[in-house]
Amino acid sequence: MAGRAEDEGRLDHLRPLCLPDHRANGIVGPIHPKAMPVILRTEDEIEIWMRAPRDEAKALQRPLPENQLMLLASVE
Repeated sequence: MAGRAEDEGRLDHLRPLCLPDHRANGIVGPIHPKAMPVILRTEDEIEIWMRAPRDEAKALQRPLPENQLMLLASVE
């Protein structure tokens, strides 16, 4: 882990990270069929994800609607 020498052995300067995923939608699927990251789109969704009961937060674990995602480049 990279960091400052004075931080060595300390974890309190790290920020937690969560990268939930879900089945890929029709745009991501041809490129990565296994899964795609869940994208929280609003401050309310972030607040629910962080603080709501599990069942309410889990409802946010869904693929991004295809009309809100655009493929910009493809390498063949």
